Amino acid sequence: MTGTIPAWLVIDIYTFLIAGLILFFDSTWRMNKDKKNTMFLWMTVLVMVLTVFDAFGRLDGISDIGFVSILAKIGNYVIFAFDPFYFALALYYETSWMLPGRNDFKLFQIVVYVIAALNFVAVTVSVVFGLDLFYYFDDNMVYVRGPLFMIRALVLIAMLFFGVMYVISRRDDIPPKHRAALMSFPLMVSVGSIIQSVTYNLPLEYASTVMASLVLFVYLQSRDMTEDFLTGSMNRRSLDSELEERIAAAANGQTFSSIMIDVDFFKDINDTYGHATGDDALRDVFTILNSCLRDEDKIARYGGDEFFVITPITEREYLEKCARRIRNRLWDFNDQSERSYKLSLSLGYDIYDHEAYPTAAKFIKHLDDLMYAEKELHHKELGKETRHGEL
Repeated sequence: MTGTIPAWLVIDIYTFLIAGLILFFDSTWRMNKDKKNTMFLWMTVLVMVLTVFDAFGRLDGISDIGFVSILAKIGNYVIFAFDPFYFALALYYETSWMLPGRNDFKLFQIVVYVIAALNFVAVTVSVVFGLDLFYYFDDNMVYVRGPLFMIRALVLIAMLFFGVMYVISRRDDIPPKHRAALMSFPLMVSVGSIIQSVTYNLPLEYASTVMASLVLFVYLQSRDMTEDFLTGSMNRRSLDSELEERIAAAANGQTFSSIMIDVDFFKDINDTYGHATGDDALRDVFTILNSCLRDEDKIARYGGDEFFVITPITEREYLEKCARRIRNRLWDFNDQSERSYKLSLSLGYDIYDHEAYPTAAKFIKHLDDLMYAEKELHHKELGKETRHGEL
């Protein structure tokens, strides 16, 4: 029908807008420029760029106007030349969420980037020398798939397939709470890419990619703002915000309690068994805390081997009971665990007093002093130094 907007244009517009909204609301890359946040940024930017050029590429046969034909040629070239680099970035992003321990990804990563680079060279040579290997335009400026189109498509689908298999094979290295989102991402992209390979009318590849990115944003990127990746506890940024809110409420009579927790002899664990075992120890500490505290209690990794608990407890008796639950659960863990190490924790805890500690920094310093007093006792039992001379 005359004047009807093509379905492909509607899909490309919505794809671009959704990707733009993800980019706008995802502030993780501005606040924490680590590997996975940087990769997610570039993935989102690249899919927006590819979506624009996908729209350009679909202008074939629409008009005899010269610049429209040029846009169609440029659009198809960019899509064919740069499309595989998105999959390379996506795979790198996926593995950035995995726990370290295996080096096979480096070889796989090299293979993926080599395929992307060879594709770029082949497409460029085909266009520059008019070989029409992957696509060409007929006399009416209508897009036509070239003789090697399906071979290229099968290679890229195979790359996606092996990427999916690799993620599945390393599923145990993905934190359980992130596993579903990270495993669904390559599957969604693969389905869209396969459909795109057998049809041309609907740009489902980038639509499925953006929907997969939306899943990542909702379940991973937004959580990354508040979670500690290693343990799954609240991170320091989230803790600071929560503590400031509790202190503000305490000024109006709604007090709370906090517990500062330090892992004794943590350096010994790292030095003796390695940093991977040290990471296991930190995760064990969070598991212990999580198992004996309530849903309304907030657990955060304060930094290094220190944890911080915020609880609505307002009476000393119940705060002491809470500390005993932690120590008892720690004893059970050491008694039942088959780990090569035993855990020891030092605790410093108190009920918040707004007049004595009007700022978060002063209250934390108070808890830190209490915690180190207990830590000194633990270290003196073994004749070891604390504070600046700590293990």
